[in-house]
Amino acid sequence: MQATGVNKQEQKIEVMADILSQLHSGASKLSLKGAFRLGIKETLANQGFNSWKELADKPIAIKKTFFTKLLDESMIHLLKMGFPKELEKEARNALTKENDKFLHN
Repeated sequence: MQATGVNKQEQKIEVMADILSQLHSGASKLSLKGAFRLGIKETLANQGFNSWKELADKPIAIKKTFFTKLLDESMIHLLKMGFPKELEKEARNALTKENDKFLHN
């Protein structure tokens, strides 16, 4: 895997965790990142990808679909670890908006 791909993915996980920790200050950033990593792993397997790197050359529509499914998988873990259900919609909206920025960079 290229270092630039790894760096961008790590940056994305970091930013997503930051967004959620701002919405819910009671969440551990490390735990938030872990929930996203689990969501990524499960989404990759469910979508037939071996690595996140495989998405790099895919059309934006496929990347958006992947991200939606990633949010679904990650949210399961986030809610289990205590992320408030009442913040789920706000979290999804903020994360989707941030993902759109990543898609255009």
